[in-house]
Amino acid sequence: MSAVLSMADEDKKVEYIKILDSMQITLKAPDINISEKDFTPQDKDILYGIGAVKMVGENTVEEILSKRPYSSLEDCMNKLSKKTFSKKVGENLIKAGAFDFEDKNRYRLLNKFHELRKDKIETLNPNNYDENVCIEMEKDVLG
Repeated sequence: MSAVLSMADEDKKVEYIKILDSMQITLKAPDINISEKDFTPQDKDILYGIGAVKMVGENTVEEILSKRPYSSLEDCMNKLSKKTFSKKVGENLIKAGAFDFEDKNRYRLLNKFHELRKDKIETLNPNNYDENVCIEMEKDVLG
């Protein structure tokens, strides 16, 4: 199923993801330290591929994979070039869950990311982060 998902177009991918439940396979969010470019089997689960996250192109995936492991979001930002780990790439990876190992509250991670970049952006209230926000973020960046 990992290979099928990796090769499927967006419409078919949605159909296949629905089938995973009946097969008792969990599709997990990508993990910057474990996920590969494409969907990756992990025991009885499947990890979302880093290359399937919106705005994360081939060159970005290659650099991410070559400089692993990352101990934190800040470590990742220090290891990757600003061109590779652009504002949009960083935001999308955080929204997809690629840094959940550091903090499951993605609003806190987005705030930290923008603070480290010295972006002038309105701070998100971590208390407003919940499962519905998480689902919307994932839908936005994972399809």
